[in-house]
Amino acid sequence: MRKLLFACASVSALCGFGVTGHAWAQAAAPAARPAVQDTTEVGEVIVTARKRNERLRDVPVSASVVEGSEILERGGLQGVKDLVTSLPSVAFGDTSTPLTSEVSIRGSGTSRGTSAESGVGLYRDGAYVGGGAQGGRTFSRFDLFDVSQIEVLRGTQGALYGRDAVGGAINVITARPSPTPSGYLSAKAGNVGFTEYEGVLNQPLTDHLAVRLSGDDMKQSKGFYFNPDLDKYIDAQSTYAYRAQLRYENGPFDANLMFEHAKNKYPALNLQLWVQPNALEPQGIFIEPKFSRPHNFEDADVDQVNDVEFASNYRFDFGTLTWISLWRERKDLQQFDNDIIDPGLLAQIKAAGLLAPGASLETNGTQQNHGKTRSFNQELYLSGDIGTQWKWLIGGEYLHLQDGDTITTTRTPTKANPSTGAVSVSSQTLNSWAAYGSLEYDFTDQFGVTGELRYTKDEKTFAANQFSNPGFVAVKGKLVDATFNPDNLAYEVTGSYKFSPEWMGYAKVGTGFRAGGFNSNLGNPLQPIPIPVSYGNENTLTYEVGAKGNPIRQIYLTAAGYWTDVSNLIIQTDNGCKATNPVCPVAQTNFATNGGKARIWGVEAEATINLSIAGGDLLTTIGGSRQGGKITSGEFDGDNPPQLPKWLASANLHYSHPLAYQATGFVNLLYAARWGGVQEIEQTPELHDYQIVNARAGIQRGHWEVAAFANNLTNVTYLTFEATSARRWSEPRTYGAQVLYRW
Repeated sequence: MRKLLFACASVSALCGFGVTGHAWAQAAAPAARPAVQDTTEVGEVIVTARKRNERLRDVPVSASVVEGSEILERGGLQGVKDLVTSLPSVAFGDTSTPLTSEVSIRGSGTSRGTSAESGVGLYRDGAYVGGGAQGGRTFSRFDLFDVSQIEVLRGTQGALYGRDAVGGAINVITARPSPTPSGYLSAKAGNVGFTEYEGVLNQPLTDHLAVRLSGDDMKQSKGFYFNPDLDKYIDAQSTYAYRAQLRYENGPFDANLMFEHAKNKYPALNLQLWVQPNALEPQGIFIEPKFSRPHNFEDADVDQVNDVEFASNYRFDFGTLTWISLWRERKDLQQFDNDIIDPGLLAQIKAAGLLAPGASLETNGTQQNHGKTRSFNQELYLSGDIGTQWKWLIGGEYLHLQDGDTITTTRTPTKANPSTGAVSVSSQTLNSWAAYGSLEYDFTDQFGVTGELRYTKDEKTFAANQFSNPGFVAVKGKLVDATFNPDNLAYEVTGSYKFSPEWMGYAKVGTGFRAGGFNSNLGNPLQPIPIPVSYGNENTLTYEVGAKGNPIRQIYLTAAGYWTDVSNLIIQTDNGCKATNPVCPVAQTNFATNGGKARIWGVEAEATINLSIAGGDLLTTIGGSRQGGKITSGEFDGDNPPQLPKWLASANLHYSHPLAYQATGFVNLLYAARWGGVQEIEQTPELHDYQIVNARAGIQRGHWEVAAFANNLTNVTYLTFEATSARRWSEPRTYGAQVLYRW
């Protein structure tokens, strides 16, 4: 059925409707980038970093913009990791699944095994899309499909963007319908049974009305990590997404209505059994081959997302009124083989004499997490100018989020514990109101000062309980019924100075907050570390200086240094239970809590270079950052913050050269690297270093493009997660070919 829809879209696109319209205010779809441009055009990119349309070079903020044309040059984005690893100061916590992994900017906190919110503000077309027990700390894959540009704002954005933007904010801007007939069709195929079909049709209907239809269908039937018990690859995956938009523009009024539906099946935890010597296994176990996973229960990670978005602008004589409404529903299923072992592997362990006398691994545990999140985000703001010196903005926001989660665990009963498992249920409701504004005054053509202010009020309610089997009996000490009503006042003050029309410097100070929340699992009565029902907001105060512009004609450069003081740092820790603890000899329970104060600092730079070389055109973006920090109070005083790499580096190179018969050859290289840092608050293990290269090369002639690609070209594998009993490895090299038709 999905391939039939793509075929229908193809026929419609190739035939066309023969209707043309006038030139609308907003440009549309990502097209192929032209030959080398005057480098001043790099800073001419229009961004909405301060909720108004401005040139990137005029905005005193450290920001990266990834344009839709650049994404097509890379061959598309398979997920959030493909986006963020190419940007300075932006890290990706690839420790579990694409649904539960998370983005970090400038060391913003991560709490992977808990329900804590992201440390980065996540936005689609200016509407907040984060929040929720599962999948609320990252984008869905389809969010990154058919976009006009992605704005990555580094540094606290708490005054204008609000909740969770302590390290920065990412705003994914969808490609809108336009008055020019356009679109593309793409087909890819590769190793591990990979196929992907994309189609975009943009068509004007009248002088004021246009439609845009987008679709993506991806399947990877094989993989690298094979499960002999289930006779399948556990890293096989598939996704599909459809989007329909209708846009109307007439004079000062512009409105867009969008419907979306997507379903994704991602690779799940993919854990390899690896046990260091301990009391139960004194000789240690390192028995599973790297690419074999003999589990007798399927790991799965599935989510389904539905969106309805309405956005409009009305331009008055004195300013512009912007209205953004987004309703989003997300349904998630995660299931895991908790013991990551099967009877055959258990027999090998016993036969090898690796168990201590009297020790037993006789268990068979599984877990299923069913989640459902519904959210509604409403934003309304008005912006304008007074003369040539004043710029102002005032607005309000409302967010309603309803989140429910059911966790079902099963286990093999024993004499000591006859339970066959448990069911945990939880429900959270959030109502959040905010009012914000900004005021900018330019004292001269060179020097200006901007002040921003936001007040946020949250009302959170949470309920949870656990029931054991057999008998579905409520477990003592597991009932949670709590409320949490924090508020926050965030501000930012920025001074900027233009040394020349092509060069700006700025300094700023600002605050932000990461919303507190609840722990759904209060652990075990025997636990040595009690688990709190709730934890408070994380607050930040950041100082930043930076510069941006063209030091020479062929280079556009941004550089910044920052210092952030964090109070009530939200961290992930555990209750101290483990098999070797005689007081609480059960599996540990992870939870979120406030861990005191911390200080995080860093420097970052990014350069975009346009050159003509050997008769061809070269466009290169090179970025890097050095980050550091310490926890300065509390139990972890003196420790390094977790998931904070010391060094990040990236480079994206695109070179094109004319060939015979009016064809153009091109090559695109993407390099990303990480060094240093620790994985957990306990300071072990260390984050594993990596250097990854993706490559794509091909020929373009007229509307057609043929390319070959290889991701992880050098076939590097590294550990993305490591514990005393399990490891998770990165994906080896993938490769394939693509045929693309654009009009």
